[in-house]
Amino acid sequence: MCKRYTLEKSEEWLELPLDGLVAKALKRVGPREGLPPWPGLNRLTPEISAKYQIFARLVASEQGISRVHLDMRLWTTEREGNRK
Repeated sequence: MCKRYTLEKSEEWLELPLDGLVAKALKRVGPREGLPPWPGLNRLTPEISAKYQIFARLVASEQGISRVHLDMRLWTTEREGNRK
């Protein structure tokens, strides 16, 4: 699908899907002072979301991937950490 519809061109515009697990993982991989407390999905504001997205873009860039793909890495890492 990606090749047929050239979806890779839109990757830089796609955001990281946010939830509590991903927010917790982002706080583990970076400086906590840059991210506000996670308010939960029901209280998530555009301003708080933007701060998480900016930070996610930085983390993803350091890993050489688009931030939309960071979701799988963070989610998987956080789930594995919860099992231990």
